[in-house]
Amino acid sequence: IDTNLFEGRTGSGLYVQELAGDLRVRGASATTGTVMLTAAGAILDGNPLEGPADITAPEIVLTAIGGGIGTLADALEIQLAGGRLWASAQGDIVLTAIAGALDLRAVVSTAGSIVLRTRDAIDSTGEDITLAADSVLRAQAGHITLQAGDDIVAAAGSRIQAGGTVTLRVDVDSADVGIGGTADLRGSIQAASVDIAGAADDDRFALTGALSATRIDGAGGNDRIHLGSLATPQAGGGGLLDGFAALVTVVGGGGEDLLVADGEGDTRAHTGTLTASLLKGLGMAGGIAYDG
Repeated sequence: IDTNLFEGRTGSGLYVQELAGDLRVRGASATTGTVMLTAAGAILDGNPLEGPADITAPEIVLTAIGGGIGTLADALEIQLAGGRLWASAQGDIVLTAIAGALDLRAVVSTAGSIVLRTRDAIDSTGEDITLAADSVLRAQAGHITLQAGDDIVAAAGSRIQAGGTVTLRVDVDSADVGIGGTADLRGSIQAASVDIAGAADDDRFALTGALSATRIDGAGGNDRIHLGSLATPQAGGGGLLDGFAALVTVVGGGGEDLLVADGEGDTRAHTGTLTASLLKGLGMAGGIAYDG
């Protein structure tokens, strides 16, 4: 097409290419199949009203060759009907799922940052951000921010890579009072620094390794933090601590918090040092600092 404002709906797949400049999306949806939008410039929100999603489909594929997808001031609003997301752009990628989850497969910005969010709903679960074993999030020259209304789950094998900071937030907005969030992080995260936090409810964190300096903040509630190669949000055991190549700092916040560092599966001779605020050694090149 050769226009800067698009609206289209179909029962099956929808495939649109903007030949010049930006593509402003007023509404694009497919009941089944894929919505695939490609723009020579940017892909932007063409609907000034807050409400219905700009794009709705089981699978969404977005490519902005010469610009960004959404903006920091105006996110592109999408709804994945139980499906998956692919997005690539030269600039920033800023997307909000207005309902449900975000299943991320490949989201890559070559010169900007990535901000992805799911909205928490009252008395509801499932507003998660998930990465499969082959998923990739990459912002080579920027930051990556994931804000989940409920949980962030990154499978083993998934990769998050940023030139700047990776910021991960669970239980954002806390609309379902009394139900905390979970950060289950089994893939690799490489960045200048990593900042992980929950909210006021009881949250759970699991981290299987650290390649970059990482901070975990429970931010209130009775939180559980499990560290080790076999760590899960519920438990740990039989794991190793070798994967913690960089320092992990844990801040419990208020409430009664539990930190478990699991090296139970290591049969080699290691020494470690435990103080009131730091655990070092035991195969870790980094260490685990803790407070509160």
